[in-house]
Amino acid sequence: TMTGTASLGSLTQTASFDVTVLSSPTVIDTALYSSLNDPVHTSGIVYAQFDGGYFIHDGTTPISVYTTEDIADQSVTIGDEIEVYGHLNNYNSLYQIVDIQKELILTQGNAPTMTADTSYTIADIKAMDSSVRIVHGQAFEITGVLDIRGSYNNVWIDDPNASESVEVYY
Repeated sequence: TMTGTASLGSLTQTASFDVTVLSSPTVIDTALYSSLNDPVHTSGIVYAQFDGGYFIHDGTTPISVYTTEDIADQSVTIGDEIEVYGHLNNYNSLYQIVDIQKELILTQGNAPTMTADTSYTIADIKAMDSSVRIVHGQAFEITGVLDIRGSYNNVWIDDPNASESVEVYY
């Protein structure tokens, strides 16, 4: 709590404010492995956007930032280096920063250098344990046949040699 008093002649006014002093941003890995609902303060480059938020990475680790904003309404764009402060949460096994209290664009026009891992097959990806925090936000490049199906015209990648499929969320 910060308290200040202002005086002008015989008039005096005192006010108190709750103040949060932020530490320096940590690497994303530290934020990602914090306890649920803990405050987290980190920075990274935006490499993907979706309705409701975006993903950032710091060269080693990605994390989702949930803003509730549609892509068109977001203040950040792909290639922006941002600093973000909020709380760690989990939604359907996706760890994300929510309740954003600070979102500061540090630089713009950076190359979003999230490198796709090409060593995985569709079967490998489906076998991953989604409870492992680092799985989400990773970039994979897989080979298969694109198919549009379902009542929402979902995009699927099929591996005709292995009878495996994976749904693409975009």
